[in-house]
Amino acid sequence: MARRSRRTPTDPIHSERPRIAAIGAFDTWSVEESKIARSLRLTTSYLVLHSIAVKRPEAPDPDAADKWEVQLRKGCLELAILASLWDGKLYGLEILRRLESDSDLIVSEGTVYPLLSRLKALGLAQSEWVESDAGHPRKYYALTSAGRLRVREMAGMWTRFSHSMTRLLAPIVKGK
Repeated sequence: MARRSRRTPTDPIHSERPRIAAIGAFDTWSVEESKIARSLRLTTSYLVLHSIAVKRPEAPDPDAADKWEVQLRKGCLELAILASLWDGKLYGLEILRRLESDSDLIVSEGTVYPLLSRLKALGLAQSEWVESDAGHPRKYYALTSAGRLRVREMAGMWTRFSHSMTRLLAPIVKGK
């Protein structure tokens, strides 16, 4: 036998509309908390005030600017690695040196090699082992034709993006 709801259409506390609007507030509540909430017959306005009171403001992060710069550099690392291979094949240490000298990106080997493996798996780079005069073989990386096409696309996107950001930031840089 189906249970009848005690809700009435004119009762704003128990109508479907506030319940649907406030359902997100109940998503993380335990069964016990849900029972308590139902027994207290919380109103929608109380739920809104309650959820505002629960959220605590985050303290400003003193390292936020540094973290932002790190994320910015990580975001363009793939483009930088592909661009460093544009002129021909390089081994890992040469890629690191090129990134440092040409773009001021100081990157660890632990960051570059997994990215090179990913680029290789995507078909954007290829590698080969070559004997060196130093005594041990080196793994050289080069762009594939798909990699050359991709780095051109990325360079175009970067150019458009950087030009638009330069326009947007011009008044700030000029000190207006």
